[in-house]
Amino acid sequence: AAEAGNLDDFKSLYQADNTRLLLQDGKGRTAAHQAASRNRAAEAGNLDDFKSLYQADNTRLLLQDGKGRTAAHQAASRNRVNILRYIRDQNGDFNIKDNAGNTPIHMAVECDSRDALEFLLSIPVDTSILNDKKQAPVHLATELNRVEALRVMGKYRNVIDIQQGGEHGRTALHLAAIYDHEECARILITEFDACPRKACNNGYYPIHEAAKNASSKTMEVFLQ
Repeated sequence: AAEAGNLDDFKSLYQADNTRLLLQDGKGRTAAHQAASRNRAAEAGNLDDFKSLYQADNTRLLLQDGKGRTAAHQAASRNRVNILRYIRDQNGDFNIKDNAGNTPIHMAVECDSRDALEFLLSIPVDTSILNDKKQAPVHLATELNRVEALRVMGKYRNVIDIQQGGEHGRTALHLAAIYDHEECARILITEFDACPRKACNNGYYPIHEAAKNASSKTMEVFLQ
């Protein structure tokens, strides 16, 4: 059922006893392995192959591999805009989380897949979803110092809550200060209009975090 991609059949087989998900076929493959084999078509970016797997039943787009990733996650990570466009046309879910709480747009940020990132923002997808580390996509971009990805996000700042708090209520600007990512801080202030006077849950402003972490380059940005 996993290989065929019929979600209703798959649920009927496994929902009563999810330990069946560990059962292996003659080659030692579980249901997750079968889903992963389909997701490889998304990674490869061959649209014809991808369509042949999914067009008969677009609920197959919801199948997740062993890491909880769907075809949309894989396409986003590999910058396959053609696959993402097809998934959108099939009303696919771009807000589904993998096992780490990441959505496809998180994957686009993490893998620096800027074309995919821009496409997802243009739909737009939900940019406020936090992963298991309490990171929205803009937090992740800042922590990883994805400067160009952050610039892409700046073009769609109207769909991003730049003052959203993540772990401990820290905004993206707090993270730029903690990691001394001065160019990220500059972009957040000039392109997103991020407020330096937004306190986290511990009462610290971004400039306090810069001082605590000896982030001299970011401190200069704040003092300009």
